[in-house]
Amino acid sequence: MSRDEIKKVLQYYDVGPISKMEVLKSGHINKTYYIKNIHNDEFIVQTLHKMWGKSLMEDINVVTTYLSKKGWDCPKLLRSRERGTFCEVNGNLWRIYTYIKGDSFPRWHIDKNFYKDIGLILGLLHRDLRLLDYNPRHILEGFHEKDFYIQKAVSIDKRKYSQRLQNILDDTIGNMEKYGSFFSEKKQIIHGDPRIENILFTVKSSNFVFLDYDTFMIGSVYTDIGDCLRSLILVSDNLDSKKIITEFILGYNAVNKESKVLYAKAVHAVKYIALELCLRFMIDSVEKSYFSWDGKKYKSHEAYSEARALASWDLFNTLS
Repeated sequence: MSRDEIKKVLQYYDVGPISKMEVLKSGHINKTYYIKNIHNDEFIVQTLHKMWGKSLMEDINVVTTYLSKKGWDCPKLLRSRERGTFCEVNGNLWRIYTYIKGDSFPRWHIDKNFYKDIGLILGLLHRDLRLLDYNPRHILEGFHEKDFYIQKAVSIDKRKYSQRLQNILDDTIGNMEKYGSFFSEKKQIIHGDPRIENILFTVKSSNFVFLDYDTFMIGSVYTDIGDCLRSLILVSDNLDSKKIITEFILGYNAVNKESKVLYAKAVHAVKYIALELCLRFMIDSVEKSYFSWDGKKYKSHEAYSEARALASWDLFNTLS
């Protein structure tokens, strides 16, 4: 993406003269840039992946406005000079939102209360979202839908998968059918993608906040719980997963006493989300259309997708 194109985007907004601009590499989907103006105001600029529609920005605006009133520190979408929450440049949707100062993983100090604190903050988010009477308008096709991913995977000629992925394809699908049956429970608005990379420890509030509001959806709280725990376990090499899940559930249930979640179902949720991601990475190893990848670490998109699929499969098999 050229700097000239970003300058065209900035013409739609009153952000003032820019003193600093840099590419951020943390996003898996949207291309993301950090900018600072001469008054030291900081912003995030993003061009959106083609799968996102204009109604997404309305969803984000509704949810962040609501959560802000509840005391959450949320990134806020800037209104353009045309009073919209996005602009269009060269056929692409762009947005700008406020930058929240803080530390993202892995720059945190992980103490004995860390996993309980993460469970607590997700529990608080779910508690507040449970009271929001809103149906997100933007629906991401197939997102967290078991049958969608299975049908997509089996529609691909099996020979197009690497041999290692061919070896686990049928077992992945079979186990998804087994572990995905209870996701009709405890449905409400959820985050949709609360992995550790989307959590920030803020300087302002000295607390954890969630980022990436593109995936808010109606779904089971176990979907969020499984995804958050999956990411926590993957970055905690030297700690037993049972301890991580136990501490997390303690924190979550401490603020959800009338809607507690169960340890056994949390384990099933982690196993299912690991399988779902495994299958999604298998699909993307062929389609190469969803996840971005690091060309410095992997020789190809296929190699990256295979590595991520196998890591998810390994995680599934280590949980009991």
